[in-house]
Amino acid sequence: MIPDFYTYYTSLPFSSLINFEKISATPSELSIEVEKTVPAAGFLTLEQFRQAHGLKDVLLPRHLSLHKLSVLRQINEAVSLVEFPEDWKSTRLIFKCAIAFPELFYHELKMLLTLKPHRHVCERPLYIVTTEGQPGTDPIVVGFVLKYYDGGSLEAVLPSRLEEVRPTLEEKLKWSKQLTSVMSHLVSTEQTFFCDLKCENVVLSSQRVGHRDIILVDFEQIGTDNAWTPPEIITLERLLSVVQHTKDRDSRVKYAKLLQYALGSHHDNPTQYFRTITSSHILWKSLDRSEREAAQVFMLGKVLYCIWEGVGRVTSLNGESLEAGAEGNFPSFSTTPLEIRLLILQCTLGARELDTKNPFILRLDDQLVCGHSIGLNGLVDGSPAEVVEVARQFWVNELRGAEAVTFARRRHRTKESRPGDARLLPSLGRPTLDEILETLDTFGIGLAGQMQDRIG
Repeated sequence: MIPDFYTYYTSLPFSSLINFEKISATPSELSIEVEKTVPAAGFLTLEQFRQAHGLKDVLLPRHLSLHKLSVLRQINEAVSLVEFPEDWKSTRLIFKCAIAFPELFYHELKMLLTLKPHRHVCERPLYIVTTEGQPGTDPIVVGFVLKYYDGGSLEAVLPSRLEEVRPTLEEKLKWSKQLTSVMSHLVSTEQTFFCDLKCENVVLSSQRVGHRDIILVDFEQIGTDNAWTPPEIITLERLLSVVQHTKDRDSRVKYAKLLQYALGSHHDNPTQYFRTITSSHILWKSLDRSEREAAQVFMLGKVLYCIWEGVGRVTSLNGESLEAGAEGNFPSFSTTPLEIRLLILQCTLGARELDTKNPFILRLDDQLVCGHSIGLNGLVDGSPAEVVEVARQFWVNELRGAEAVTFARRRHRTKESRPGDARLLPSLGRPTLDEILETLDTFGIGLAGQMQDRIG
């Protein structure tokens, strides 16, 4: 038993671990060990952060000690709901940090400090949070504090069965237009991208129905899971995955060269360079202006599907479950008006869910199985060896497809396209953000007319 746990806890170096060796319902039977560690080498002092990210002329927020924050709730491994009693009294705030990969949250901090203010982008950080680093060194930057938006995320709000929470038709249209507008701002005005777009990263400014506006959060630019990711990025991720994980040297070198060709980059040792990459940021940066907009349109289409179908996720994740009704089943529709359905399908051209040839890995009760191995009776057919063979063939097809797409994309850029290239580049058929707004405006005019007729 530790007499003064708070003093002991706050004296631990940042990134120390509390390990539960044994879990028990009886507190006296718990086995807990504290592992004191020092912050990883990637953490920077305030001045190092400013210099490393080219922020010499940028006015930084005030900085405060980590120990001045009071934790109210841990939202996930990197985000906490906190209070800062000295300045904000009972106001709830968001504290974000990253222990494993500090370079990711430093990148997000830079993004938030340099983006122009926009009513649908989270506000500039209120504080930069520091704590003690290595003995004898200046404090290191370990996080930042943001305004807390209490309306909840679309992932939580959309599937709600509460009448006072569920969005009206007018609200769905408003959110769709707001989301499209802010994406256009990021692509055109800021000339950047938001590759973390999913319902979890779209929050609402208020809890009051009719007064809720969408706000984008999470600008790490690390990408998200395949359900939201455009196929042109998945193609590049497949190549990167082989370079980083295959044990076959010849394959590693071959696909490192192909990836370098796809990205238009030049490295003396591409294999070594790509094996250090921890996010999709460089993949998105390789897209030109029109490609980037088309990729954002795809992700927007997936979120629009969730908004209009009233689900928190576009499709189920194999390793995680939500409440019944919270998971979507794209591209199946039930409540979406026809005009919006057609728009969503056009935005998501190339979606993997539309490809009936490749066997997906599906979750069946507590098993992960290949889609083709589920029989008509709902039972799983096929031996483990057959599943392995399907997985092998899947990767063979994926890499062949990645090669074909890479060369088709390069031919399109150099205006040397061949017959059949358009089939390999479905992004060419997606609407622009301006065209999406125009379609939503037209739908809104029709919706207003219908409401007026009902009133009349």
